[in-house]
Amino acid sequence: MNLFNIQEKNKNNMANLEKSKILVVDDKPENLDVLIDYLDKFGLTIFVARNGEEAIQLATKIMPDIILLDVIMPGIDGFQTCHHLKENENTREIPVIFMTALSDKKVKGFKVGGVDYVTKPLQHEEVLARIRAHITIRFQQKKLEKQNEDLLQLNQEKNDFLGMVSHDLKNPLNNILGIADLLNSSIQDKERKLLRLIEANSKRMLELITELLDINRIESGKRDLSLQKIELTALLFESVYRHRMPAEKKQIQLHFEQTDKNCYLYADRTAITQIFDNLISNAVKYSPFDKHINIRLFQSEKVVRCEIQDEGQGITKQDQQKIFAKFARLSARPTDGENSTGLGLSIVKKLVESMDGHVWAESEGKNKGSLFIVEFPR
Repeated sequence: MNLFNIQEKNKNNMANLEKSKILVVDDKPENLDVLIDYLDKFGLTIFVARNGEEAIQLATKIMPDIILLDVIMPGIDGFQTCHHLKENENTREIPVIFMTALSDKKVKGFKVGGVDYVTKPLQHEEVLARIRAHITIRFQQKKLEKQNEDLLQLNQEKNDFLGMVSHDLKNPLNNILGIADLLNSSIQDKERKLLRLIEANSKRMLELITELLDINRIESGKRDLSLQKIELTALLFESVYRHRMPAEKKQIQLHFEQTDKNCYLYADRTAITQIFDNLISNAVKYSPFDKHINIRLFQSEKVVRCEIQDEGQGITKQDQQKIFAKFARLSARPTDGENSTGLGLSIVKKLVESMDGHVWAESEGKNKGSLFIVEFPR
């Protein structure tokens, strides 16, 4: 750090100090006068309370940046006063520095919420140094809290904008697909090829928009889950059946294995269906021609477990670190030109975790196949 930066830092610290309000609590005026005169020289605004009850009332009113609190006072002592301050939501975060001549009371001060202590007789330079240190910490905490609030607000605005734009794009795309379907039966082969290109790209955009809307609803807490007792075997079988045609197109065989006839779980039916569909679709997309995909369902007293294992391109160690991230760029690619939005696995993870489940992927490496596992507690 160069001399200019040091000077700027010291200047900022002094500026923070001059804006600060200090509440000094002591029942003996002779202990306060010299200290107050000393602190006043540095531009601090000093408030005085003579006992614990007065300190609690005054702190709530003025909201000081630091409280210097004597331990031994009539009525409620410093420890009780600090306890009351920490129980109050409005004064809980105000740093309390104890002033005490009793060395054995230091630990108790920390236990009731104090952040520091100075020993009596007071060394004024030490008191100022500790005040400055804790004001700086407090200032940085407030700054970080404000930055965090701003980031949360920006993220919410981004989600709102994304939801609005995606929703507004979805209807025109549906119209394009509807018109393309009507025209398809009344045009020549050359135009039909162009129309199919329009239709394929429109479907690709619609899939991306649908998943953007979906993940936006999940992240913003707008997707409500309806937990009910559902039978997973039938749901998983239906999902396997829905993917039979794209699998057959690539000569991929889907095998569904189950250990028990019925497998029940309290979960959201729509979310579970979407999880199964995304994982099986992903396995089909990334599997080469003429391979096998095994889908297994197990249950025990504590968990329900679904496994989807393919013979595809596998997952590199680097990709395993980011495979469930949004828009992750992975080394593997769909094997027959299928569309991939980069959001499917991220949606799976968020849906699984929203129902207290866990999902992960295992692979021995590139071209060694992949195993996706989903577990839910029972």
